[in-house]
Amino acid sequence: MDGFNDLKEICRMACHERQACKPGFEAMLLAENTAQMMQVWRQNWNDIYSSKFADLMPQVVAGLSRQLIQEMRQADVFVN
Repeated sequence: MDGFNDLKEICRMACHERQACKPGFEAMLLAENTAQMMQVWRQNWNDIYSSKFADLMPQVVAGLSRQLIQEMRQADVFVN
């Protein structure tokens, strides 16, 4: 698996765990690259930020490749 597919799988599991809204979940599934996924994150930021996903973010980011983190930064999403 590459970094983006790892991130997509983490997002898919997080959506199932917290029963994310259908439009956000479908948009996440349709994302084909990091920039598109970050757009979905921005559109659903309140949901992401106020969910268990935000609590998991430090562990998630620690497991991501440097290249993927750089792609996220290029899409104007900064996580640490």
